[in-house]
Amino acid sequence: MSTDTLFPRKRMFSEIIDVPLEKIDLDQENPRLAHLEGPLTEEQIEEYIFDEEDGRRLYNQLKQDGQLLEEVWLLKVGDRYVVKEGNRRVVASRKYLRDVQNGKIKNVDESNFNYLPAKIFREDLSAKDIDMFLGSVHIVGKKDWSPTNKGKHIYKLIKQYNETADSVAEQLGMTVGRVKHAYTAYKLTNQFGKKYGGKYIRMYSYFDEFLSARALIKWTEDDPSRLDWLMEQIHSKKISNHRHIRRLNSIIKAEHDIQKKCIAVLESKEGNIEQAYDTFKIYSDSNSWIILEKTCKVLDSFPIQQMRIAKNDTEKMTLIKNLIGGAKTVQKSILDMGGAATI
Repeated sequence: MSTDTLFPRKRMFSEIIDVPLEKIDLDQENPRLAHLEGPLTEEQIEEYIFDEEDGRRLYNQLKQDGQLLEEVWLLKVGDRYVVKEGNRRVVASRKYLRDVQNGKIKNVDESNFNYLPAKIFREDLSAKDIDMFLGSVHIVGKKDWSPTNKGKHIYKLIKQYNETADSVAEQLGMTVGRVKHAYTAYKLTNQFGKKYGGKYIRMYSYFDEFLSARALIKWTEDDPSRLDWLMEQIHSKKISNHRHIRRLNSIIKAEHDIQKKCIAVLESKEGNIEQAYDTFKIYSDSNSWIILEKTCKVLDSFPIQQMRIAKNDTEKMTLIKNLIGGAKTVQKSILDMGGAATI
């Protein structure tokens, strides 16, 4: 869906001009920086974008082409400009110009890079207008943000501008379900951050996965304290990868006895989700061990009256004989595999 379709009546830019590079500031609110702890200095943002956000590729492209192939989008603030789209291009241009000035790149006229071609946002646009427009470009448009960055932006649109999920979905061309999912995942991420601090934005993927785990969601809804429990397992790194949420979901879907055993393993001092899932696989294979445990419990409290009935019942006595024989067969097989002789 094109941005023209999403914003048919609103012209976003007032002009296209060349702007002095020295008058351009990077955007502190850039969603690509959502996972970093701020506030950041201009130098820190520049360093991150160059090293981590494909800045080097754009720098090399600039060396090859000798010019920017696309305008940056700027918002005029006083006598300066803030980048709303094109932070990586600005960083690559700064690096390129410095390398021309210090002689690392030769035979280039540095005056060609003192200015950048830019589209200037209209001054009568609100912050909400611009953020909604950027969302249409990066969330459903061609210039895709990461899931974390999309979540943060949707959360901002709803929380900061008091928009509803329905209105955001309509304006961005998304389904209401996707908007609610992203909003809730980021809301839970913030909740985690308030509880534990640190680089909590990186936990977005855990809660994104959590919202697709139906059994786990219902389990936490049945007892809200379980959500705090889940966050603690993530914080303590007993659940150390967002894909582990799927394994926990499988455990929660299991029979109560299996679930209880697996959670006990997870909560043990040296326990983690991998060990808990191994336990789940052992006990969920046709539920053999659970059935065996239940059988032992039945035998431990077998009614005297039933024993009296069975003493003259050949069929029931054969059942007991087969039970004993089967147990001995399983025991022998385990011992043949090198199992400990504990019986």
